[in-house]
Amino acid sequence: ESLIFLKKLSKDSDLKLGFNCCCNCGNKLAEENFVNCPNCNRVSYCSDACRLEDTQPPVDENECSMGHSSIICSILKLCNDDDDAEQGLQATSASLDRLRTELESYPATLANILREAPCYNDFLASVGPEMIIHVIGASEDAELWNGKQGMLEGYTEALVQLAEDFGICDIQLHMIGPGCPDCCIDEDRTMNFEGDGSRNFNLHLVTHKCQYTSDLITTISKPHAVVFFNPGFTCPDYAWEETMNLLDYGSAILCTTNTELEGVSDCNYLLDHKLFPHLPPLAAEIMGVEGYGNLTFFTENPYAGTRIRQSGTMANDLYIKNRWIIGGIMAKPDKKRVVDNVFVNIKNADEDDSGYKKSKGNTKLTNPSLI
Repeated sequence: ESLIFLKKLSKDSDLKLGFNCCCNCGNKLAEENFVNCPNCNRVSYCSDACRLEDTQPPVDENECSMGHSSIICSILKLCNDDDDAEQGLQATSASLDRLRTELESYPATLANILREAPCYNDFLASVGPEMIIHVIGASEDAELWNGKQGMLEGYTEALVQLAEDFGICDIQLHMIGPGCPDCCIDEDRTMNFEGDGSRNFNLHLVTHKCQYTSDLITTISKPHAVVFFNPGFTCPDYAWEETMNLLDYGSAILCTTNTELEGVSDCNYLLDHKLFPHLPPLAAEIMGVEGYGNLTFFTENPYAGTRIRQSGTMANDLYIKNRWIIGGIMAKPDKKRVVDNVFVNIKNADEDDSGYKKSKGNTKLTNPSLI
């Protein structure tokens, strides 16, 4: 069935399984003649027969169901509750709590992963009294939630422990992206260090409603760390090439993704663009190759929220924002690198003069995170 759907997708790249085409057989749905799941009302089929077939348990009890199981359906019902709460409609305390944890995952991930990941320790110890962080691709409905005051309080409270641990007195936090507020925010927030009430920590938060370009870099200070929340590096709808060319070796990088597959793909993307010296061990293990070095990491994010969302391309697919984290210190790649699940160090026809394999780009059909 997957191969059949891929053939249909090759003819119509706008197909979305369970939305505009049947979640079971992949046939395109007529505007009025289709059947929704009567329980969650979030998954569509071309007929009752397809709907019933999609709810069948897996043949092998040790395998997780790939269809519209009772567990998937129940979680999708929670998505209805969360969507209502987000829109200001009827809300339960549980749904409001899930929304809160998702939003708080942005400052919590930024501060705590930088503070706790071993590969950043020596780097942060050498930063000095002032640290500059660029959050690239920021938007009002994600990194910049809860208005100006709430945002200032959230990031100040999250970053104060990192600052105290590494002797940093001032952090400049630049939020950059076309989704930032129309009115620029340029504010300071000061807080006493918990361990030393005589010393203060100051957060200077600035928003920039623009793309991350060389023109912008000339007007603001270069970063010690760059952060991307769910950037979709390999998604064909986004263009990150100019941004990648502006990043400096020796700086820290931290990224989040919603899914494990997307995370592996983004790890390989950073390696392709010569910003990672090697694949993180877990990504290399998933790809079936040997990982080496300790400058990068890829793992689940302990600071992700509890809100579960429905995928916009596959109705039975669920994810949690910021569920996976990728990070490390940007450095030139090792001479040996991973290509097609093997280590190579010879120059092929599709390699550039440096000996590294050129990226062939991504399309909806070949991108593993979208498949």
